[in-house]
Amino acid sequence: MLPRAVQERDKAEHQFVAATLEQAEDFAELMRRTIQGLRAESDPSQRPFLFGSMSYRVGLGAFGQSAEFFGWKNPCFLLCPFETTPWLGAIVPDKFAPAAAVVRRTFFAEISTELLLQVLRILEQNFGPSHGSMTSALARLILVECGLISNG
Repeated sequence: MLPRAVQERDKAEHQFVAATLEQAEDFAELMRRTIQGLRAESDPSQRPFLFGSMSYRVGLGAFGQSAEFFGWKNPCFLLCPFETTPWLGAIVPDKFAPAAAVVRRTFFAEISTELLLQVLRILEQNFGPSHGSMTSALARLILVECGLISNG
């Protein structure tokens, strides 16, 4: 469906050929499915947000996805909205043991929305945009591996 829609869009855009009703309906259906898929698979309220960096590797093998944690590089902040009790954590690595860190969590329920937004603005100013491109399932694997959440 997608190649056909792109081909018809090209005709309309470059050759000024009007789409038929059927082609317009196909395009509308494609957009509906795309939006539905994005909502189902890309819910930003369920994605982690990392400000800073950590060293890890993820892989896909015969038993599914796996993650390996190598340590914290620098202090960072992590939002975990997918947990039962969502939290924001400050992570300060131990300079003598890179896999160890002091973690201080604040649960979303304990702070106002205004304060959370202010914190996010400050984090973005200091660290740049968050690295929130992974799914919550993949983030959960990594966070279990580094000891920030339990496997439950």
